[in-house]
Amino acid sequence: MYYALIMAGGVGTRLWPLSRHNRPKQSLRLFGECTMFEHAVDRLAPLFQPEQIFVVTGAEQVEALAAQAPELPPENFIVEPEGRGTAPCIGLGAIHLRRRDSQAVMAVLTADHFIAETARFRQVLAAAAQVAEEG
Repeated sequence: MYYALIMAGGVGTRLWPLSRHNRPKQSLRLFGECTMFEHAVDRLAPLFQPEQIFVVTGAEQVEALAAQAPELPPENFIVEPEGRGTAPCIGLGAIHLRRRDSQAVMAVLTADHFIAETARFRQVLAAAAQVAEEG
């Protein structure tokens, strides 16, 4: 089965003073009414069911992110014991997904990117899933 892993652990130090520890970049509304995290989840909705979307984040961000995406199961929020960057974040997510589904195929995405062409993004993501399926 296919899964989406959204990395949402950074605090956005490069966006200071807009983002802070209590208001990380993925919780900012930079492009319309939705937060960057909400945009990330919404982009996935046609391709992934809520049960297939996982979020890796810090303990201090889980509550705010869960409130922004109430459709995601609470157990799909994976808490980093300590923020260590991209590779450990992906590794932690991969371990969790492997325990859930030994045949998991994972798309790794970020919670803080602006993607203007959502339809094209979805096409590319679907094509990548097809390639992964074929091995």
